[in-house]
Amino acid sequence: MRQIVSAQSSFSWHHISAFTLLFVAVGTVVVMVSRASGSVAAIEPETGTLSNCAVASANADASGGHVVTFSTCATPTPVPTVSPPPSANGCILAEPIGSGITAYSSLSGSTFSARSNSAPTANTVSLAATTHSFSDFTDAVAGVQAGASITGSGLVGSGTDRSIIQMTPSSSTKAASVPTGAGTTNQLYLMAFTKSGVRLDCFTLAGTNQGHLYNGIRLSQVTGAVMSNLKLIGTSPGNSYIPPGETFAINDYRGTNNTYTNVEIDGQGTGATAFGSNSSTGGVWTDDYAHDHPYSAGIALWQMSGTMTLTRFKSVNNRVGINLERVNGTVNITQPTLIGNTAHDLFIGNDQGSTKVNIYDPILSPGQKIRVHNAGLEQGNPNLQVLSDIKVFVNGVDTTASMIVYN
Repeated sequence: MRQIVSAQSSFSWHHISAFTLLFVAVGTVVVMVSRASGSVAAIEPETGTLSNCAVASANADASGGHVVTFSTCATPTPVPTVSPPPSANGCILAEPIGSGITAYSSLSGSTFSARSNSAPTANTVSLAATTHSFSDFTDAVAGVQAGASITGSGLVGSGTDRSIIQMTPSSSTKAASVPTGAGTTNQLYLMAFTKSGVRLDCFTLAGTNQGHLYNGIRLSQVTGAVMSNLKLIGTSPGNSYIPPGETFAINDYRGTNNTYTNVEIDGQGTGATAFGSNSSTGGVWTDDYAHDHPYSAGIALWQMSGTMTLTRFKSVNNRVGINLERVNGTVNITQPTLIGNTAHDLFIGNDQGSTKVNIYDPILSPGQKIRVHNAGLEQGNPNLQVLSDIKVFVNGVDTTASMIVYN
């Protein structure tokens, strides 16, 4: 119980160092006070709380005691604590602020691209929890036509499923730009990014009906891009595993060591390829999830070099789990989930050499083996892939012979 000494109580006292020890004349409570200019700070005996509400003055009589008056003994107002905003899936569920960040709401421009690109190029643009729209594939950049071409340091939203970016439905006037010739590539993209080190974080890119095939995100000759905590939904409507019907939710074109963490790509049963990396070097994919792309692959690497690292990559209900073509380097795949892919878990073809593939502790359905398709030809040329360069390890033991079946 908190004990408060009533006003005009009489005390006798003794000096102890810089303090005066006062004894209550009518009770057993002992308080210690510091005498300075008449004001005293009383330390309550039960709680040890220091109170600044006491004033000491000498008795007028000859007792030698002091009177301590408590003018106001209200409990001090505690310092308010500031709770951090809630978070989910690696994202703070509030519009990001801080150094190096410019709020989209503070910018001006007639289109999503113009408004975003009016920020200082060194700054990331933050997006509030709302839907941000643009129309048509109007921006020409690096050989493609994009709905939004962002030249700055990136975009960071207020949370996946809260900050949504999309093209206004049926706003495209570029249906005639969709190629029809065999082997020709669809160059229509919802968004394009060209700055090395670009950061894309905590938002959803949603596909909409445009009446034709198109792609999602294009990284054009970018080094060190960081893509994390993203969701792409229906952003690669396609109809084949080869061009022009092969489209990409993300296409890393001639990039170097770009990273993808906690990115989910939902093909919604219409997608071609989820993650694509073409003529690039390196790359790291961690805790990513590609699903429901019936026409092509969860991830397709083409004409790559260096070391590619996939960790806990989930490829589920796609045509092909992992597609490797002309990969002249090493692909390390740790704890992949390869379930429900209709054609192959791994497709591999290389007319330029042999790809080193190491698969560690795969996650499969009960009794499932990894179905590997080693193509007879690659780009019309003999496939030079050496089967012994494809290995599977379980708990550190080479289990290639028992874990792989070729189809």
